[in-house]
Amino acid sequence: MPDLRSLSKGLERLNQMSALILNTLLLYLVKNYTRKMGNYKIFVTISSYINIYLCLVLAILNPKIIEFQQYFNFGSTFGYFAQSFIESRYYTAIVCGSFSLPYSFVVIHILYRYWTVTK
Repeated sequence: MPDLRSLSKGLERLNQMSALILNTLLLYLVKNYTRKMGNYKIFVTISSYINIYLCLVLAILNPKIIEFQQYFNFGSTFGYFAQSFIESRYYTAIVCGSFSLPYSFVVIHILYRYWTVTK
């Protein structure tokens, strides 16, 4: 029976690959099979691109949590570059910025929907 860490890692990879495949399929369908969706077509396209970007950043940088004793947890972005690159705060900033991008886009979408409803 596989241990819980390898099962978790496998599920994480499966989730990333399915997100990439489904978002690519969504972009294809929106581009080729939708005609009159207006600005919502742009919203779906941008959100799919953001999701693909986030999946690629997580797959490439592969962030980890390093546990020191039992009280301290450090966010680390060693990932696949552990042997070839020096750990840098820039990688951590890229991961955190990638997670904040969808949230800011949702706020813009909510404001757009509010302005559309009030008109």
